[in-house]
Amino acid sequence: MYLARTDLDWLIVRPGTLLDTPGNGRVTVGPAVEYGDVHRDDVAAFIDAALHEPALSRVVVELTSGDTPVADAVARLAA
Repeated sequence: MYLARTDLDWLIVRPGTLLDTPGNGRVTVGPAVEYGDVHRDDVAAFIDAALHEPALSRVVVELTSGDTPVADAVARLAA
């Protein structure tokens, strides 16, 4: 992957199947999660939170609907 060979900061989010219905602010996220659906609202909320977390630079994460609030999911990934 080209980005991995640069000095740029990057975050790649690989969401499951996108749903147009309103999200609930809860996700499952990690380097490898079981494939599933995810609300577009929740993907946007995750990206917004994750881009403000410096520890989440140069990582690839998968994202689906789940039970963890977005802010908690970002904090766990950053730890």
